Amino acid sequence: MIIDKIIGLSYGNKIFNRELIILYLMIILAVSIAFLNQILSLITIPLSIVALVFSFVAILDLRRQQLESEFRKVRSHLFENQSHLSEMVWNYYNNYYKHSTLEIKVPGLNGGNIKLVGKEEWLPRYPLPIDDIVTSWDEKADRLFIENEPQKPSNDPLIHVREKCLFTEIVKKTRYILPRERNLLKRYPRYSAAIADLDRPLLFEDRVPSYRLTRINASDGKVILDFSRGWYYDLVDTNFFLEYETAYFSKKTSSNIENKQDRVLKKLRFRKYIGDPTDFSKTNPVLAITVLTLFESGDEWRFIMHKRKGSAVAEAAGEYQVIPGMGFQPVTSVTWKRDFEKSDTFSGILKSVIREYAEEILGTPEVDFVDPDFIKVEPYKNIAKLFKEGLAKLYFLGIVQSPLSLQPEILAVSLFWKDSFIKCFKDMIQVDEEGTIIGINRKSLKGIPFTKENVEYFLEPNRTYLTGRATLTLAWKFREQLLGAAKART
Repeated sequence: MIIDKIIGLSYGNKIFNRELIILYLMIILAVSIAFLNQILSLITIPLSIVALVFSFVAILDLRRQQLESEFRKVRSHLFENQSHLSEMVWNYYNNYYKHSTLEIKVPGLNGGNIKLVGKEEWLPRYPLPIDDIVTSWDEKADRLFIENEPQKPSNDPLIHVREKCLFTEIVKKTRYILPRERNLLKRYPRYSAAIADLDRPLLFEDRVPSYRLTRINASDGKVILDFSRGWYYDLVDTNFFLEYETAYFSKKTSSNIENKQDRVLKKLRFRKYIGDPTDFSKTNPVLAITVLTLFESGDEWRFIMHKRKGSAVAEAAGEYQVIPGMGFQPVTSVTWKRDFEKSDTFSGILKSVIREYAEEILGTPEVDFVDPDFIKVEPYKNIAKLFKEGLAKLYFLGIVQSPLSLQPEILAVSLFWKDSFIKCFKDMIQVDEEGTIIGINRKSLKGIPFTKENVEYFLEPNRTYLTGRATLTLAWKFREQLLGAAKART
């Protein structure tokens, strides 16, 4: 009855007011809509905030992906234009540090004009047996290493940024063009950190310290190399950053701009800070060793090459290179000075080469040996036996630096006589983690004939890595001395 009175409807009194009913219903509807709007507004505000947050995160993620893509594109630009960028930087050094530039020329050899960094006395007038190269330990430089390396970095290759290292202050000068970290709040502290997060090759780690070249004394066919300890990632953060810096500004500068080369070179802040390229004080020149393998097969000499996998390696990605190639590292992580003792049967350099033959050509897994006399164990023992018995010999052709990275490299050639290479490496692999070996197939180890035509093929710019081209050129230049020595043995 109360409701009836309110709406003015009573069947008993036969009161019926349609207009009043509609009016009351509209009032109820209006109140209900207003009430629902209040509820919806309370829901809409947090939903709007959530949507705004998601939009902001999406924009940041898009920006992060853009920055990561730009970083990879710069590195691709570097790998695709190594030859051009190298010559551009060499021209810069030739103008301002002419005493530190080299040209390796062989008359009549197409492509045999290789432009590198280094000093004339670093290239001997004839090949030297590797035993003639003196290696010594730089105690002063190694004390600095110890003082600035309170503990060994974690074995986890992803932990690559150390709070304190020998090059901490120098590396800070590289941050100005490094990409931002994933949170976009700050730039990566080191080039190696950016590579590991954004463009990591298959093989990229720093488990065992390497040998850092501190000084080269060369004159009258005598070569003395001084070493201390150093980390591979410090090489990446200084020497390899020089490559990235050059590629970064080359890619940013339009090719249509007049005097592009001059404009790019003016922006290379870190390269200018380094100064004289043969001064090792501001970089971490971990020594590399590049070896051309020449072996006797029947009555002719042959060689093999390595096609480097672009996604697997940090250097010479996608290019041909002579094989084996390695960084100069201790045989074990605990017996540092053993590689520099004259009483040892093999020099530290030759031990590194023997070890790399086993790893790169036979596919032997990389091992951190406890016993420095690892060459008493197969397959190293069989390879070492060839060098010990005179069926193989390693020759030093010189030390050079890549104009782009300024990393020093020993250029060398191994000679194997009387089919000894074919017998020793009959189980050679064709494909490894780093790429494909050229010159063999599953049925036989034929090799590539060491002829002018074949050498010229691999001297083509952008086909073979610069130091590989230099090694091939010098080996061809000294072929009479090298192969003449081989004839004298037979």
